[in-house]
Amino acid sequence: MIKVVCSICGSSNMVKSNDLITCRDCGMSFGMNELPNLIKEVDTNTVKPVNQPDDEIKNLYLLARRAAQQNNDELALKYYEQIAMKCPFDWESNYLQVYHRAKRCKISDIGEMNTRLAGAIQTAVDLIETRLTNENEILNACNVIIYTADDIATIGFESAYDWWDGTTFVKNSFVQDMINYTYPCVLALYKAGDALSAKLLQRFPQLKQPIINLWLKGINYHKTILRNLAEKDYHRNMIESYENKVNYFSNIR
Repeated sequence: MIKVVCSICGSSNMVKSNDLITCRDCGMSFGMNELPNLIKEVDTNTVKPVNQPDDEIKNLYLLARRAAQQNNDELALKYYEQIAMKCPFDWESNYLQVYHRAKRCKISDIGEMNTRLAGAIQTAVDLIETRLTNENEILNACNVIIYTADDIATIGFESAYDWWDGTTFVKNSFVQDMINYTYPCVLALYKAGDALSAKLLQRFPQLKQPIINLWLKGINYHKTILRNLAEKDYHRNMIESYENKVNYFSNIR
């Protein structure tokens, strides 16, 4: 029997929408140019039922999301890593494993984890734009990006800045450490707003205020550490550029 089969999970539960073929079970989407590679001759007498890997992925999602709701970052990370291995183009598992790893990091790792998060945000937004077709799913995914980016950057910045501020009379000895930890949090907030506004704001104007809020928080944190930064003119110009973005998008109806 000839069927169109998902190359990620093996399901034949596929649907065509516009110029994409989407697997209803794992959510993976393929361009029409990939169709020849998806057409398979399936022998139902010898081939393992296609719903078995689908069920495994669904169960992993159930476990990952349940662990996340229970604030069990270790378990959520474990299950999202397993999903990402099976579904390499899945935005949720690829992005949220970075998020749950960042939530568990020490103060000394805050800068590095926010840098990783910023990169994961761009990748996730690209996957959301190109792989998802359902508008509600796209909007929900964007809201997850907004919430998690805000969460990690806020926790990271405030933890690192409070740690530095509490060093009292030896504070000057740790200025560079504080900058190394807090500045990537600023950039993560900027990046989240930039990626979403560039890719999806035109389609989803309801994202405007949440995106602006990300930029505003980034600006506020940036100003907080400005006096400690070298090349102040560079940073003043960056702050001004984001203030201009906020003003521009605030006036768009």
